[in-house]
Amino acid sequence: MRKGKKGLAVELTFLFVIIFFLAVSLVSVLFVNDKIAEIIGDNAELNSTSAAPSIIAALDTVNEDTVNNSFAFLAGGMILSILLTAFLSRIHPGWFFVYLLLTGINLIVAAPLENIYEKILANPTIAASVAAEQTVINFFMTNLLTIMIVTTVLGLIIAMSKQDSVVSFGGADL
Repeated sequence: MRKGKKGLAVELTFLFVIIFFLAVSLVSVLFVNDKIAEIIGDNAELNSTSAAPSIIAALDTVNEDTVNNSFAFLAGGMILSILLTAFLSRIHPGWFFVYLLLTGINLIVAAPLENIYEKILANPTIAASVAAEQTVINFFMTNLLTIMIVTTVLGLIIAMSKQDSVVSFGGADL
């Protein structure tokens, strides 16, 4: 890795892209898990085994709790890593406008991704089986723009407010 890399603006792009693809893939996996549990429960041959109730219970646990908590942990960890990177990197105040420009581009791209997720949830078969259970994923995806704006503002405040961010051109600082 390069030394002195300034990654705050790029990390924001990765944040919303990873959150979007993670949310869509998890909704797809949860939909498939729900269908598998339904097939096991409806099929007399599969349901007659002693393992069927434990399999259905395990799939329900994954669908209801594990994915929701894991998504919250991963998304929160990514946001905290952005704030930590902002705190640990030295950024000249001249980069402020570049970050604002990249943030504007990120928000323009994030808005259609938020709408795509809402269209996926508008599908009645997916919405009935997945959307009601996944409150954290739904919260992050319906508030993606707000999360991006808050993360950007906090990251910029942290990055630009440090004393080390100001470049000294020789002599003593005030």
